[in-house]
Amino acid sequence: MSAEIQAVVRQHLDDEFMFMRPDLVLDDQLDLLGEGILDSIGILRVTAFIEDAFSVVLGPSDLISENFRDLGTIVAVIVAASSRGQADRPAES
Repeated sequence: MSAEIQAVVRQHLDDEFMFMRPDLVLDDQLDLLGEGILDSIGILRVTAFIEDAFSVVLGPSDLISENFRDLGTIVAVIVAASSRGQADRPAES
């Protein structure tokens, strides 16, 4: 299921953020914060997307910058939130 989560998050990041850095390729380890792709407002936007798309609630301990450093850590946060009893698939449109 994490491959599906990763694909959905990757598409969202590509659509909403990567246009700012066309010189970079979004892979699992790209430092989204260090490369200036995500900032504090970007983290809030990604959080809202995650909560809506995956029907999870991220708590205060999830909302730290280290959890949004790269695609892999974002997926790990979603999987962890899902294992706390939340749905782990995208919401139906």
